[in-house]
Amino acid sequence: MMQRWLNLGVADVSTADETRRVRTVNAIAIIASVATVLTSTYYLAVVDQSRAPVAIGTAVLFVCGYVAASLVNYRAGVNAAMWLALATGSTEIVVITFIVGFEQGPAPFFLVIALAGILAARIDDSFSRWFFVGVSAIAYTVLAIVRPEGPPSAQDSGTAAFSSVRQFVLMLLFAAGVVRYQRVLAHRAEEALADAHARSENVLLNILPRSVADRLRSGETEIADRVDDVTVMFIDLVGSTRMSEQLSPPELVRVLNHVFTALDALADEHGVEKIKTIGDAYMVVGGLPEPRADHAAAIAGMALAARTQFADESVPGFGRLEMRIGIDSGPVVAGVIGRRKFSYDLWGRTVNTASRMQSTGSAGEIQVTRAVYDALGRDYVFEGPRMLLVKGLEHEVETYFLKGARHAPNPPTS
Repeated sequence: MMQRWLNLGVADVSTADETRRVRTVNAIAIIASVATVLTSTYYLAVVDQSRAPVAIGTAVLFVCGYVAASLVNYRAGVNAAMWLALATGSTEIVVITFIVGFEQGPAPFFLVIALAGILAARIDDSFSRWFFVGVSAIAYTVLAIVRPEGPPSAQDSGTAAFSSVRQFVLMLLFAAGVVRYQRVLAHRAEEALADAHARSENVLLNILPRSVADRLRSGETEIADRVDDVTVMFIDLVGSTRMSEQLSPPELVRVLNHVFTALDALADEHGVEKIKTIGDAYMVVGGLPEPRADHAAAIAGMALAARTQFADESVPGFGRLEMRIGIDSGPVVAGVIGRRKFSYDLWGRTVNTASRMQSTGSAGEIQVTRAVYDALGRDYVFEGPRMLLVKGLEHEVETYFLKGARHAPNPPTS
């Protein structure tokens, strides 16, 4: 029963900090309810039996307040439950102090209220922590100045012994609270460290492939690999210069962000590696950093998916969103360069040729080299060949336009 009460509302939260807060509020409600029952029993038995209805009524009222706090914790959220539980506890301390007097009353337990407020608040909720610390200090000071007196029966030797017990219980609760708070601080520090590590890891993985990042973390200072067979693709937005002149800067950035975010998703879907964006061009490779035999098919799949996805899109104030796509297969050199803003990049004839396939292609077309054509084989539909004199290369290049996959229901032919 006690364990179920302690875990009320835990299933409705997702973070470790919120789970801790839910259990802390429930623990406050349990301890306060037990303390209320014991205090009322003592009052009835020792202090003033003639005022039993008052004692019973206040005990029932405050226990209901603590139970309500746990129910709110379960139904409405831990923030409202925390405020209800601590407000009920503060009110109970004031009421009982006026019933039994300042000397024998529970006013010192405002120290526990302050500590409970610190434990129950969110990590970033400094207002709640300082509010309950301030209210506890002010309430205790006011009660000490007013110093309400209880009935004569509350001032005999029996209640003096109870006062000693009260101080002992207070010390136990305060010590337990301090230990708990130290654990909370340690847990928060661990969470903050883990969060910072996760953020730095995400930043690193946004720059480098995971396997390359692992090699850097393992102590490699120079990462340079020659890979004999990969497929490189460049995707370029047609008319981007005109787009930058016709659109406002925020609109242009929104369009580019939309396109590149969609391409990132396609790269993940097809298992290929984004290398970088260069202005309005997007560079991706298949077969790196992890080798795969079907790298040409993976890149071709992404190219066809990108063309289909953006085929019917238009930009208000500009017009249709069209792309030129170029692909080549062959050897590359891959490595990490830089120290401050380092990057993972590719070099070699394959990279240059893929870039030329893009720049010399036509809007809406996927221009590929003979190497890509041979790698894809009969599973795809092509148009060509045609011989193309490419700037920077010593000879003409045999190129094709990739139209679609043969297993597609209606592969495009023009």
